[in-house]
Amino acid sequence: CWGDSRLANQIFDGVECVAVLDWEMARLGDPVQDLAWWLASDRCFTEGLELDRLPGFPGQGESIARWKQTTGHSAANFDYYFILALTRFSMNMARVGQYMKQIEIIDEENEFDYENLASITLGRALLEL
Repeated sequence: CWGDSRLANQIFDGVECVAVLDWEMARLGDPVQDLAWWLASDRCFTEGLELDRLPGFPGQGESIARWKQTTGHSAANFDYYFILALTRFSMNMARVGQYMKQIEIIDEENEFDYENLASITLGRALLEL
């Protein structure tokens, strides 16, 4: 697994992806983990920030269908890996929030460490199960 599959970790020449970056989280595992991380990141950076999806970008269902068609793999266990991805992202954001408090970028009363784009999206996703 790539481990950090998201649009920001790709280099494009026009509309063609010519390179993928940021491999420090690579590991052996179910490729559905990358699909779930991609879609969790996508959802956090749209819904989690209360932003509309850009025109022409596929939603979750269309992305899963395209991934299955392109790879020939099943997306079995997608829900599990999606919640896992959102949980990992929430934990990372909690640590970022704690660090920002520690170095006094945000006030101690700020709730960013437990109420952020990832934790909000995780909460919503859990309610959808």
